[in-house]
Amino acid sequence: MDRDGERIKRLLEIRESMKKSIASLDSALQELRDILDRLEDLLLEESLVSADMILERRPSEEPEERIINVRLSGVDIGKIFVNPLTKTLVFEPSENVFISANSGPIGSFLRRKVIRELRREQPELKFILEEGESGEVKRIEISNVREDQINDLIGKLIWAVRKSAELEQ
Repeated sequence: MDRDGERIKRLLEIRESMKKSIASLDSALQELRDILDRLEDLLLEESLVSADMILERRPSEEPEERIINVRLSGVDIGKIFVNPLTKTLVFEPSENVFISANSGPIGSFLRRKVIRELRREQPELKFILEEGESGEVKRIEISNVREDQINDLIGKLIWAVRKSAELEQ
């Protein structure tokens, strides 16, 4: 019996050690995901061109619509269509990607905090969130945005949809 007790004790120690290793690896994986998200945000910021620079480079041409691919852990989760003429941002999720329209990042952060704050300054700002039957985001449209707010709103929209998609994983 003493031998069985020692064996059980050793197995319990091994189990505890494995739990600690798994927790450590989970933590490291989450840190790497966070770093990757920050890196993608930085790359996006570096690749965006301000409206002033567009006007300096092409004063006679009208600015073109931009399409920004939104990715999470190397997977396309949707696209943002930016129309600088109508000052409209439209997010459409990729096929087979579920992003909850009622998640904290979409409902609390984007709708309640960001949009509410902007509407205080500009009541003409419009926010349309189209939901599917299962409560998923079908389309998010933000229009009547001031030119100087476009890049900031793109960053906030990307953060909200990435975090929402991450919560569904």
